[in-house]
Amino acid sequence: NIMFNEWGLNAEERQVALQVLTEVAIMSPDTIDTLDNVTVHEYLAQYNNLPRPVYEYFAYLAHAFNVGLVDLVPMSETVKAFQRLMNQPLGYPAGGYGRMVEDMAEVVKGNGGEVKTRARVERIIVEEGRVTGVLTRDAVFRAPIVVSNAGIQPTVLKLVGEQYFDRSYVSYVKDLLPSMGFTGCRYILSKPVLSCGLYQIWSEDAWWNLERFDRARTGEIPADVVITVTVPTNYDPETGPPGKQLLVLGTPCSPDPQDKMIRALWKKTDQQMAEIFPEIVPYVESREAYAGPAQVAAVSRDQVMPGQGGEAVGVGVTVGQCGRYKPSARSPLPGLFYVGFDAGSSAFMGTQQAVDSALKVAPMVYRYHLEKRLSTAR
Repeated sequence: NIMFNEWGLNAEERQVALQVLTEVAIMSPDTIDTLDNVTVHEYLAQYNNLPRPVYEYFAYLAHAFNVGLVDLVPMSETVKAFQRLMNQPLGYPAGGYGRMVEDMAEVVKGNGGEVKTRARVERIIVEEGRVTGVLTRDAVFRAPIVVSNAGIQPTVLKLVGEQYFDRSYVSYVKDLLPSMGFTGCRYILSKPVLSCGLYQIWSEDAWWNLERFDRARTGEIPADVVITVTVPTNYDPETGPPGKQLLVLGTPCSPDPQDKMIRALWKKTDQQMAEIFPEIVPYVESREAYAGPAQVAAVSRDQVMPGQGGEAVGVGVTVGQCGRYKPSARSPLPGLFYVGFDAGSSAFMGTQQAVDSALKVAPMVYRYHLEKRLSTAR
């Protein structure tokens, strides 16, 4: 009722809104699977007299869950993520995401593994039709199995090379569409001001479809944008300076590291934050670390396709590329596997889907290892 009141729905509109939300919340897995080729926009179009705020809410969810566009994101992914979100609480890792990665590295070391830092992989070595290791700037590491989390496109098109794959597979990889990018910054407040740990902000004009996205790329930034604000210090005070409040915020954008819309969105986001949260303005000590697709492409996903490379989560967020159509984690090149958002999982948001991919790909790699041991022993 609180949400319906905020949306200003009358009694008839509330019934339609309740019908849609209920059907999504209890939809069976079999029905969900039939929606891999149905966009969020197409699914909602079946309802007569659908209240506009309901459409806008699901358009926002297409951004939040898939970092995609309402007329490209499949309804199946949105429904699955919606149901998961209903059944599990949101949180923030103690110490921040950096600490979580450090903890994972410690687990690897504790189980006999070795973590190499400042050792960017320059090439995946292929010999006699199979992977045999990786090449960094300073060393060669031999291995019969390589699991790449660099993204399926950078892995195939750069780290391995097109010449080692069938032409049809290369075309398939090139045709995978990217998610949108995400760009923003962090604010340091001189004292705690905001009480919640997470704020999701959108309006009737903030969500993007393909038409609005194209207009933004020409410089026509909308009056409102979708903003996600995380307040890490409300979860763990040690993630920020003592006695101060840390805000990490941003908005969806083009995945192209060179797109001019990104700087315009920084300005728009700052303006909108001041309008929505005027109480923080007197206490903003700094706005820093403005980042987006350029930093993503430089650090984690090489730009190997024009107009992309800085996608927020990866590829495979559109109809025909999600659910049962998601890229396989096992590549056609013997010994090469992909892990992360691009392959092996679905129906989670960003980091969660990447982690779920790892949990599913790990036993796949182990089975492959056992198969190879068995064939060698014969």
